Amino acid sequence: MFSSLGHFVSSLPAWVVLAAGVITGSIKSMWTQVYDHSIGWLGKKISLSVIIEDTQHKEAYQWVSFWVESRLRERKINSVVIRRNGSTKRHYRNTSARVITIHFEEPEDYSLMPGYGTYYIRHPTGLPMVVTHTCEKIQGDGGPTTRGPKVHNIEIKIWFSRDRNLLISLIEDARREYLNSLTPTVTYYRYRSYNGWDEGEALSKRPFESIYLREGLLDDVVSDMQTFLTSKHRYNFLNIPYRRGYLLEGPPGTGKSSLILALASHFNLPTYALSVAKMDGENLESAMTDCTTPCIMVFEDVDTLKVAVSREQSSGIERLTMSDFLNCIDGIGASEGRIVFMTSNHPEVLDDAVVRAGRIDRSYHIGHATDRELKMFYDRLSSQYPVCGWPEFRRSLPDIATIADAQAVAFRGLDEVRDEQGCCQYRP
Repeated sequence: MFSSLGHFVSSLPAWVVLAAGVITGSIKSMWTQVYDHSIGWLGKKISLSVIIEDTQHKEAYQWVSFWVESRLRERKINSVVIRRNGSTKRHYRNTSARVITIHFEEPEDYSLMPGYGTYYIRHPTGLPMVVTHTCEKIQGDGGPTTRGPKVHNIEIKIWFSRDRNLLISLIEDARREYLNSLTPTVTYYRYRSYNGWDEGEALSKRPFESIYLREGLLDDVVSDMQTFLTSKHRYNFLNIPYRRGYLLEGPPGTGKSSLILALASHFNLPTYALSVAKMDGENLESAMTDCTTPCIMVFEDVDTLKVAVSREQSSGIERLTMSDFLNCIDGIGASEGRIVFMTSNHPEVLDDAVVRAGRIDRSYHIGHATDRELKMFYDRLSSQYPVCGWPEFRRSLPDIATIADAQAVAFRGLDEVRDEQGCCQYRP
């Protein structure tokens, strides 16, 4: 039948085929115009809609996807998209996703999203709602034949209402449900040169009970950060840029990075780590402005950076100048809503311009652990695991020790022997 039809079409004159194509196209165009100015116009008058793109609205896309999938779950719809759990940042990495049938529970590092298509559900108010999940391929810069990134869209249309607050409340509900479903973690990002921020790594939250510092230091840092995070209106009123800087200095292994992770855990702030050695001013500015705020931004071991200790023009591999570095931290166009932490083993070599007030607002010395701090670590360790007595534990440490030394001995203690009196001794 189809072969006969094909033969019939091929036997027609070319002008007949061309005319048929023109007529068909005209009818389609006319119907589109009629629909848009009749049924389509009426539909827009009795509905409201919003389109959420994962490239532009990464956070909202994750929230709404979770919200929709959870309401489709009871219908036993098994066509879903599995995605790696990224972060709440604005970036999008081109990752392949395929529609599959899932028969297992959702993995911790992945999330399930509704498969591509149209779904009919109800808004919490009872109004009918249409959700359309699509995937579009963006044309590359080199023309239609080049491969571009994929854009995933979710369009929500609520019928018989013009109240935009319905959309706002839905997105807020989706955000709340999504965040409540997550395992408590800190999202940690690293900047990958010209590839931008990575997808983000979910780190387990670090409790303050696992931080061992001199008495009063932790409370001081927490109080200062709390004041900053709740004083945005004061900064705006005084026309002061809304940002804060801290320097944590001291010997290696004293817990500077652990303190930053614990603070990020306590305040639920995403953490961005920057290695500026191979960056230029433009890259650094882009990295620092393209972050979710509020956030923590970390420059580790700044005393090893030439731009932080010398005003001489960088050359060779180092393309960043001190002027670039300082302007990105607190220049006229520097981003706001962020907390900068710098760590250093040798703060005395840092240029005064780097650590002046306004760039570094508070400086804390994280020194070697005292016996009080080592005993706090020991008490926490011995509350869960069989270990020898505190005097033996302390003798196994150097006279001038760090918490890192104590941690090493704790794990070495798993391979233990006993002396003639039966006391536990750590094997060197």
